[in-house]
Amino acid sequence: MSERASILIVDDAPENLEYLSSILSPIYKVRAASNGDRALAIVMSETPPDLILLDIMMPGIDGYEVCRQIKASPLRRSIPILFVTALGEETEEAKGLAMGAEDYISKPYSASIVLARVNTQLVINTQSRELECANAALSHTLAHLQQTQSELVENQKLAALGRMVAGLAHELNTPIGIALTTCTAMGSWVRTLSNSIEQGGLKRSSLLDYLQHTSEASEVLERALNRCAYLVESFKKLTIRDEDAVFSTFDLSDMVTMACYPVSDLLQAEGIQLQIHVAPIQMLSCPMLIVDVFNHLIRNAKEHAFIDQVQPLICIEAAARDGLVTISVSDNGCGIPEALQDRIFEPMFTVTLGNGGLGLGLSIVWDIVTNRLGGSIRVQNQLGGGCRFVMVLPQELKPSANAL
Repeated sequence: MSERASILIVDDAPENLEYLSSILSPIYKVRAASNGDRALAIVMSETPPDLILLDIMMPGIDGYEVCRQIKASPLRRSIPILFVTALGEETEEAKGLAMGAEDYISKPYSASIVLARVNTQLVINTQSRELECANAALSHTLAHLQQTQSELVENQKLAALGRMVAGLAHELNTPIGIALTTCTAMGSWVRTLSNSIEQGGLKRSSLLDYLQHTSEASEVLERALNRCAYLVESFKKLTIRDEDAVFSTFDLSDMVTMACYPVSDLLQAEGIQLQIHVAPIQMLSCPMLIVDVFNHLIRNAKEHAFIDQVQPLICIEAAARDGLVTISVSDNGCGIPEALQDRIFEPMFTVTLGNGGLGLGLSIVWDIVTNRLGGSIRVQNQLGGGCRFVMVLPQELKPSANAL
């Protein structure tokens, strides 16, 4: 059997205390106080009541002041208070309710009304406490889930970093190996030439062979070292925030032209046609970051999209609406298998690892678009073949955004 609720009756009239006690004591534990000081002492004790019936008009501290002090206490403010009074004016009721009282019981008392209103407030208070406990439990559970989520995210970041470092090491091994082999060969040629000179048997043909071999070796070294520099620079772009990105107002069509210019000769040499359909669109953003995005997407299409394509094509389109700029970079190449599309922006993920592709380009694009330009990017295959990268960027990027 559950413990009975405790009711405190506060009234300076003994007959009122006795009558209310006779109504409530068969069901509840009843305590009485004949003045405000005594009532506050009971409420602030170690065993406060579950509900208070409080008279308004009392000598000394009146009911309003008792109510004000109780509601000002963080530990006692949740105790429901029902004013009991002969005052029936609406202004008095409004004053009491404004101070935090839950209800009124008017004199002369009706036993059924007293019991009904007391029971209602006790039920409401019990449900409120249960709801608070449930909310506390939910908050604890939510905090635990958020902590778990943070740990999972960190674990995923560490795993991605591990894959990225392993992929970078794998890719660097090839040009470094080539450079070491070439240097070894060049050292052997130098020793051979030196021996010939010391022995006085240096021939013009031997010198010409040495110069030819050295020239070819230097080209191999240059390509290998340029490859290493490119890999390291790409890696840095994923790990270093671009603090020098400058905000400015610009025309998007100009930025597209600027981005396409450095790769136009490469595309032309491989027979790749480039179409640009970008109307003049004024943007406030970081133009050089946008140029970087276009550069990576075009190079990605050039390196991976076209396999035995007769008329390879890359198309860039853009349109502005409702403060957003939608930009697409599409091709008519081989497309991306659906099973791989969810991973295409992961660092070091590429289907051509070890064959000239590091797998950082699209990761750099995702980082720039989402973390620095405040936008989003997705990839989708086209019905007629090829794939399309679609970016949505704010037309006006605020400097306070997370873009930098």
